[in-house]
Amino acid sequence: MEAEFGYAIDHLLATDDAKPPSSDDSLPRDPQSLDIVDAASRRSSEFAMWADSIRIGERPLTSLRARVAALAHDYVNSPLTPVFRELVNLRDDLFSLIRDRPDPARLQDMYFLAGATCAMLAYASGDLGFPHAARVQAQAALACAEKADNETLTAWVLGNQAMTSEWYGRPEEGLRFAAEALTHAQKAQIPGTVLVRLASIEARAYGRMGHTAAAIEAMDRASAARDLIEARYTDELDELDELGGILTFALAKQHFYDGSAFLRIGSPAAAERTALATISAYASGPSTQRSYGDEALAWVDVSTARVRQPSVDLDGAAQALDVVYRLPPSLQIPALLQPLSELRRELELPRYRGSEIAKSMRETINDIRDNCFRSSSEITS
Repeated sequence: MEAEFGYAIDHLLATDDAKPPSSDDSLPRDPQSLDIVDAASRRSSEFAMWADSIRIGERPLTSLRARVAALAHDYVNSPLTPVFRELVNLRDDLFSLIRDRPDPARLQDMYFLAGATCAMLAYASGDLGFPHAARVQAQAALACAEKADNETLTAWVLGNQAMTSEWYGRPEEGLRFAAEALTHAQKAQIPGTVLVRLASIEARAYGRMGHTAAAIEAMDRASAARDLIEARYTDELDELDELGGILTFALAKQHFYDGSAFLRIGSPAAAERTALATISAYASGPSTQRSYGDEALAWVDVSTARVRQPSVDLDGAAQALDVVYRLPPSLQIPALLQPLSELRRELELPRYRGSEIAKSMRETINDIRDNCFRSSSEITS
């Protein structure tokens, strides 16, 4: 102690009211010891200044959260390519803060926001026709969700992987992802719309597999989950539902998923009714929640349902397809390619070969598909 502090031990142990030692009482200071002590104090001071510099206050965190929420809303009602680029910029900002200024007090919040951003990039990659990139973004989102210790985000990302697998023709894989997602969703403190979303994804997967009873049961579970949320948690939202936009699962979107499931299990009349309910719900709801992508896909479902019904309504099918054709090219996204291909196969059946309406519809589909491919290529320009 004498060597460390430079004073005799009896003075170091003296009471508070004792006089400070005079220069005569102090031990001689060892220059080497002083160098070590000074160096140690400088390092501590440098660390204190660094620790202070990495603090992220409430205002910057609120601003970052607002950027995530704004892009989640823009996702559903704006052209996808510029939204994708803004998501990349936001992700880079968040990653830089986590790497360069890792404030322990805010780290979980930062990982959550980074995970939500990567989750939207995964969704967008799938919509733009890049399923492999969607899987890579999903892995990054899952890593962030684990660091954030957020079960809701983990469930949402796994649900997104289920949706991507189902959409690209792997419904069994989609169901496995959905089951894994459900185990995480059930651990969340607040049962949000992620539960509705998972059941709706299951309905589409079962529909693609031709399992009619399972698809209908999944749709019923989705409706029951929404009823539970509305009855018991009207004033309490989970973190993703608070952000809103593409990160929540609106009733209109549930209608859209149900319509697709009905189409796949061979119930075109129910598919048409539900797809029209989707369109009506979006048209009458808040403009900020109106999803042009879901509306366009719903109109394609309406067209396909009218072609598949026993009393074929080609005129009505052509009118529904024309709504999609009249969208600005920037809103004709690659996600339309698969349902348009299914509709085209219907129109190539022998019974439509002599139909001028069917021929015109096939030409319209080709034009829309060209716009979809252009939208996909714009992301690299």
